[in-house]
Amino acid sequence: MSRARRMKEKEKKDMPKFLKYILKLLILIVIVFCVLFYLIKTNKIAFLSGFFDNLKFSNATKSTASEELQDTTITKGKTIKGLDKVKVRNIDINSSETFSIITISLENTTNKKIKSKKCRMNLFDENNNNIFTSSIKMPEIDAKSTKDFKVICSDSIKNIYDYTIELEKSK
Repeated sequence: MSRARRMKEKEKKDMPKFLKYILKLLILIVIVFCVLFYLIKTNKIAFLSGFFDNLKFSNATKSTASEELQDTTITKGKTIKGLDKVKVRNIDINSSETFSIITISLENTTNKKIKSKKCRMNLFDENNNNIFTSSIKMPEIDAKSTKDFKVICSDSIKNIYDYTIELEKSK
């Protein structure tokens, strides 16, 4: 038996053909996930965009009317502190007993695109007590346009009368 033939038979014994296919498939899956993660991270694609628009809130143990969905809309026309050219058009809060979805509508009043920024949002009740604080990632907003984005909270947020949104300082 020639040396080349022995080497070929040894390779066949080292890794069966189906394992080679599985390895290639796993490498392909990893590459696809890396590309998708990059696109989502850089806001090139809107992941789950509109997914929560038609979401119905329900609670399996409903017993009182207070557990039903409550909507709150705040329209004060404030700007983001640190980004005076970004106007907060309104904040809609859809609450159930288990969680809340906060929809924030932002307007870029400049002639330049504003890049994504980290901000801090505070929500206050009628006595100016801080009810909710969260770090949020403001999306990119094209020049002279409006953009909505959602924040999902595991708390039930109700009776909100005021808010502040300010740019977070980089460390």
